[in-house]
Amino acid sequence: MKKTLSGNLEAPEAKSTRLVARVSQTTQDLIRNAAELSGVTISQFLIEAARTKASKIISEAQTIQLSMEGADSFFAAFDNPPEPNERLKAAAAQYFEGEYDTRNYRAAR
Repeated sequence: MKKTLSGNLEAPEAKSTRLVARVSQTTQDLIRNAAELSGVTISQFLIEAARTKASKIISEAQTIQLSMEGADSFFAAFDNPPEPNERLKAAAAQYFEGEYDTRNYRAAR
């Protein structure tokens, strides 16, 4: 098992794909230094950093997608509200007749 940046142990996984990137010497030195300080190899450091960033981007994109779906549902309900039920009609009548006690926010059930 390999140690990850977070100190967790990672089960070995079959590796059949290679990622290659060309970087400046400054970037390589920065990454090497960070990997050494983390106690992992450069490859482990790069893979975990890339996986962490990828997971974050995917999670944020899914959150935005779900938020947009929620907004669509909200506006659909806003544009086509259901008919008011009897409790709502009674509460509105009390309010407009001045019988509504604003000090008590809990409605009688």
